[in-house]
Amino acid sequence: MAVQRVERAAVEVPMPSRNFAVTRRMLLIVLAVSIVFPLVCLASYGYFDYQRRIADSNDVIDRLARVTEEQAVKVLDLNRQMAARIVELLGNADDAQIRAREAELHERLQEIGGDFPQVSSVYLLGAQGDLLVSSLAYPAPRISISRREDFTTAKAMRPLPYFSLPMFGPLSKTDVFTTAIGRSGADGEFLGVVTVALRNEYFARFYRELTHGDPSLALGLYRQDGNLLVRYPAWPPGATPAERSPFTAALRDQQLFGHIELRSTVDGVDRLLAFRRVGDYPLYVMSAYATSSIAAAWRAHFAMVAAFMAVPCISIWLLVLYSLRHLEGERRAWERWQGEVAMRLSAEAASRQLQRMGALGNLVANVAHDFNNLLMVVSANTELARLKHYNNLEKEVLAVEHATAAAESLTRRLLSVARKQPLKQEPVDLKRWLPAVAPLIDAALGDTVELALRLPHDLWQLLADPTELEFAIMNLAVNARDAMPRGGRFVIRCQNNRLVGSDTSLPDGEYVQIICSDDGEGMPEAVVLRAFEPLFTTKLRGSGSRKCWRCASRRAAPRRSTACRAAARRCGSFCRVIASARQRPRTSTRARCRRRNRPASCCWWKTTRTWRLA
Repeated sequence: MAVQRVERAAVEVPMPSRNFAVTRRMLLIVLAVSIVFPLVCLASYGYFDYQRRIADSNDVIDRLARVTEEQAVKVLDLNRQMAARIVELLGNADDAQIRAREAELHERLQEIGGDFPQVSSVYLLGAQGDLLVSSLAYPAPRISISRREDFTTAKAMRPLPYFSLPMFGPLSKTDVFTTAIGRSGADGEFLGVVTVALRNEYFARFYRELTHGDPSLALGLYRQDGNLLVRYPAWPPGATPAERSPFTAALRDQQLFGHIELRSTVDGVDRLLAFRRVGDYPLYVMSAYATSSIAAAWRAHFAMVAAFMAVPCISIWLLVLYSLRHLEGERRAWERWQGEVAMRLSAEAASRQLQRMGALGNLVANVAHDFNNLLMVVSANTELARLKHYNNLEKEVLAVEHATAAAESLTRRLLSVARKQPLKQEPVDLKRWLPAVAPLIDAALGDTVELALRLPHDLWQLLADPTELEFAIMNLAVNARDAMPRGGRFVIRCQNNRLVGSDTSLPDGEYVQIICSDDGEGMPEAVVLRAFEPLFTTKLRGSGSRKCWRCASRRAAPRRSTACRAAARRCGSFCRVIASARQRPRTSTRARCRRRNRPASCCWWKTTRTWRLA
């Protein structure tokens, strides 16, 4: 008993296991997270950093617009003061009076505007548009601008100042724009225009210093109608900005300040633009920032951050990939180790089984030989009684003969288990034989279990020992009855089958399958592993005798055989017996068997214990 417990423990102790799939899945998750998470963080950082740069750029151009607005207000306020002093100096003088004082007024104009770098010249125009006095030349050249736009508009707008479009000064020989204020007499008649010419270069130089020469920044001075006065950097020669744009529309709407994002119609560059009105003058200052420069600076910074992040991320990726490769090597080594352990355990189990069967065979053989000697004595005495004409002992002697025949059958069974006597092979027609033994099987099953036979019409004959076949099926029936204490159904189904050696451990050929199934409770895995052990039973001591599966297997496979089994609780079971079919004239079974060095009439059986899922 102690040896049996040790062997059972050796069989039931599971081999150590390791779930490489879970470990590989976790490593893949780590790899995915190490890729996705940095990318998400990098993308989020890039998005917010770009938005921050846009906001910073808006702040920059807004500050620039404020500075340029303050500078323009100071310049224009000074121009207004100079114009007011000149108007006060002239009073209600007409053209003739002004010409008479030309020398005096020339000196006074030089004193008023000559010391300011933004002032190109100061000159007086008569009521007919003739040049009367100039701060640049004495005497003033005979020039008339009566039809020029700045003169006619200043005459109509007096006393409000008018800012002309940029022009090339004929006396100053430089680009200027003018502020013109019309003079009116006491009775309201038009007396002329006081004009102060401002240098474009002065504003451009100030804008260049303010932007530090950054070509991505642009500053400009515009009239309220959207016409450009000064811009840095200047538009290329011949460039004509569109008359209608969101910027010019905002100027015409007389908005005090604002921000606009637009694409230039001159160079096609997208810019962020801020504008502000210059005091109470009909002028606006503009500052703009090219979004391409913002994007370029953002991309350079983003690439640097990505490079710093890539170093640890790539290190993690390489480490995970190395771990995956190492894990794959461990898995292959683990499988090889498990295979070697399984082969070793199988070899040890086979060795123990051979030792057990050898001991059991010797025991059975000794008992069978001793029992056969006793049968010889009984047989001899029976023959002597017959020679003496029984002398009224015929009934008793016949009983002895019947007992002798039964003992011989038992002896043959014992020797077949010990593999010391071959089975008696003979053709069996299952279509006739099974219905004949059905009453015996039904009696073994009892009243609560129903017996059902499934026999096809074209069922082949098989080669087997009818007695041993009957004993095997009866063994299965008794086991099925014990597995169905509340009743059930026991089905015997037969079918023809052609097996290929690559599919099973049996040789190629034609076989007949006898499948016995029941609706029982099934067996646990530990019981299934020992189902084919000799003399193994699950019945408690004193509960009666129950045949072991090994008995059915030995009777089903007197020579080389294979057996596979599986189990599941409460799922019923079925046993499949595979026997070679009887040789038919159209087959070449004998020739094939001769090539395999065994008789063609040998019986091959396969007993399979599996479990049917509900």
